[in-house]
Amino acid sequence: MTDYRQLYEQERQRNSRFKDAIDYSLDNKDTTTIVGILKRFISNIRMELGDRIPGFRTLDELVSDLFRYVAQRWESRVHTTGLMSNFANPTGMIESVWVDHNVTQNGQYGMYIHTKFSVQNMQGCAGNLSIYFYLNDGRPLIDFHSSHHSDEGQVATGEEFTPPYSNSTYNDYSLFMPYDAFRLTSGKHTLRYQVSLFNDVTPLDDSETFSFTMTI
Repeated sequence: MTDYRQLYEQERQRNSRFKDAIDYSLDNKDTTTIVGILKRFISNIRMELGDRIPGFRTLDELVSDLFRYVAQRWESRVHTTGLMSNFANPTGMIESVWVDHNVTQNGQYGMYIHTKFSVQNMQGCAGNLSIYFYLNDGRPLIDFHSSHHSDEGQVATGEEFTPPYSNSTYNDYSLFMPYDAFRLTSGKHTLRYQVSLFNDVTPLDDSETFSFTMTI
């Protein structure tokens, strides 16, 4: 199979519009435009690439690696510095978590979980903030019939976000969890939750676990 970097070089030679767009963006250190161009390029050849390239699981990982390759070649040729800092591996940190109980959204009774977090090197890339719920003993709360659950059946809620800047901070990102999604029996229950931050599906950071008590 042809290496995707070779396919990129072939496209530069074959397609003058592609080459000009990349060169103009590099000249202006316009990483947002480069992100878009390379993402479309890899998406177009994904059928040929498949998922057969060792070490890469997602489109974002392939694109990020190609970003670094392009930036390294460009900076070597023009003897400039600074562009590579925009092509570093994505990172993120959850700074604080707090909750509002007994609130209503669209007629549903539940809780708002607020998170302050920051991400780096993710401009224009898909991120995800998810909250996973556990029994008080640490076991995942499993219920495939819940209105809110992960692919593995763990009761959870989450949302995708797209950072507008290379370094972005979200001071109050709130997610609503309706109480009836827990589907618990009558009585008093102590549950736990943890907030997880992802670049696409790649984990970046987890919060500590927090407990709360509710009576059904």
